Amino acid sequence: MKKIFSKAKNFIFFGHLEKEQYHKICPEIEKSNAANLQIFSIISFAFLIIMTVLSFTIEAAEVNRPLYVICALIVGMIALFTWKAASKFPSMVLPMVYAFMVLLFFFGIILSSVTKPDSPTATFIALLLTVPLLFTDKPIRIAGLIITMVALFAFMSVKRKNPSLLLVDLINAVIFGSISIIVSSYMLYIKIRMFWYKENVRFISEIDLLTGLKNRNCFEQNLSQYSSKKADSIFCLYIDANGLHELNNTKGHDAGDRMLQLIAKELQFHFGDQDTYRIGGDEYIAFGMDLTKKEIHIKIANFVKAVEDAGYHVAIGLAHSLLMNLNLDELLKQAEQTMYEEKTKYYQLIGKERI
Repeated sequence: MKKIFSKAKNFIFFGHLEKEQYHKICPEIEKSNAANLQIFSIISFAFLIIMTVLSFTIEAAEVNRPLYVICALIVGMIALFTWKAASKFPSMVLPMVYAFMVLLFFFGIILSSVTKPDSPTATFIALLLTVPLLFTDKPIRIAGLIITMVALFAFMSVKRKNPSLLLVDLINAVIFGSISIIVSSYMLYIKIRMFWYKENVRFISEIDLLTGLKNRNCFEQNLSQYSSKKADSIFCLYIDANGLHELNNTKGHDAGDRMLQLIAKELQFHFGDQDTYRIGGDEYIAFGMDLTKKEIHIKIANFVKAVEDAGYHVAIGLAHSLLMNLNLDELLKQAEQTMYEEKTKYYQLIGKERI
């Protein structure tokens, strides 16, 4: 029973994902919702403007003119926000999505119960079946919205609807509201799973599974972005793990893997994971912005100490440039060349010690 309850809870809250899994796909859901809101808000705005114009020529639509104008103004503001500010304020996308859906439902409720109380309900029922399918969110929230809108429609219908149509409209609202909850929950389940599969594919294609750092594929995809960063200066670290081959031969590949994982962990700790990559078997690259050379060398010293305290050694090449003068290929070559020089010195020293 507890297992069934847990599965039901995961379904209504997270579309059959675990909580942590759902939070991982939230950024992609926000992007999808923002894109859909852009499209449907513009379509709705155009429709309402057309209906407002037609209300001056079609007598049957004249009574709805104030509704068209008010809804057009609100939808226009939502569309403007989505096009101009959604990328800057991603946390506002979901509230805007719900504002848009509530407005559409409100439009259908007013048409069905206030301006046309003597006609069977059609617009609200149509919106009830379509609006919840436009966006992606937790199934419980969408279901809660549907229930709330059906309750509001019932309240308005009791107040304004023709008594001869009231019972049929209320029954239809409850039936189609239930259908909407079932269908939208199932569609949300499918969409959420698709987002999760997409996240898994992205993870596999961009993340190094051994260390958790971004991999070479991700490095090559992101490389062109660094010249357009909003910063004054950039530095590049080229890191190579010394002694990996010898460690694999003497203590096994598990020992070598532990060394690579430790270096990656310390690299993430001291330089973050946003711009840190494992680009080869024992090679890493890290970028950073707007640090002085002194600050960079302090970070490098702390990183090297942490690695050496664990019994390992790395060769590091550093290159630094103003972003306005950035030649990324030269920056990488300079860092790589310095790293190889450090690596050569290390092996020369090791050779002397062995002699």
